Amino acid sequence: MRPAEDRYRLRSYRTAYGTSVFSITLVLFMFGAFLTFLYNTSALAEYVRENFGVRIELYETAGEAEIGSLERFLENSHFTEKVSFVSKKEAAQKLESELGEDFIGFLGFNPLPDAFELILKKEFTNTDSVSKISSLLKDQPFVKSVYYQENLLTKVNENIGRLTQLLLLFTGIFLLISVLLIYNTIRLAIYAKRLTIKSMLLVGATQGYIRRPFVIGGILQGLAGGVIASILLSVTLITLAAKFPELHLAKNRLFFASISLGLTLFGILITWLSNHLAIKKYLKISLEDLY
Repeated sequence: MRPAEDRYRLRSYRTAYGTSVFSITLVLFMFGAFLTFLYNTSALAEYVRENFGVRIELYETAGEAEIGSLERFLENSHFTEKVSFVSKKEAAQKLESELGEDFIGFLGFNPLPDAFELILKKEFTNTDSVSKISSLLKDQPFVKSVYYQENLLTKVNENIGRLTQLLLLFTGIFLLISVLLIYNTIRLAIYAKRLTIKSMLLVGATQGYIRRPFVIGGILQGLAGGVIASILLSVTLITLAAKFPELHLAKNRLFFASISLGLTLFGILITWLSNHLAIKKYLKISLEDLY
């Protein structure tokens, strides 16, 4: 009977250990996915701001000297990140390539003007700054018109702060839920061994001796859960990046390395703390039962 009981206890222990690791892995994976979503949302808003462009169209009377003078003005302006000149010939070739038709031959002339494509520094991509820059550019000689996506800029600037606050709130809530789920999973696993703990106390085992294997086991569970969650998250992101390359999900490798390390350390920390608190509770109950 004894070997049968030992095998049953071993299977029960492996089942409880596997359940704990699975729960920890799932929670850490979801938390990592949420942090990744938060990061990519912020990165997307930052990308829009860093690539916000202004198109400056010129009059047909603008010669090479006037174009060169305006280009030097734009390059030396404090709000300029990048500027490029697009001649009417280049613009026509690009449009013909997109349309697949020779519209110049049909019209008999090229209606597209010479223009500058101006990329602003991100600190100037707010509604007031762009409006002032637009007015300044319109006052320059030979500038016919200035175009930019005002609606896009307004929506990005209005929603970026609101979205960041909302995501941070949900991150905090999810973090709390994650801690509680891991703690309850570990507490239930230790609860199943409460009789063993009491028996060890009855034969004179110290609290430190009883606590040690639980704490070490918890650290190993957290390490295993963190590593598995990091691998699953990496595989998921690589798969999504391959299917949706325009999202640039795997672009920042340093961030994902930091996420993987953070998940592993978080798993170790929370499982160590959860085991320490849970075993302390049952050690206290067992000592009270002795007297």
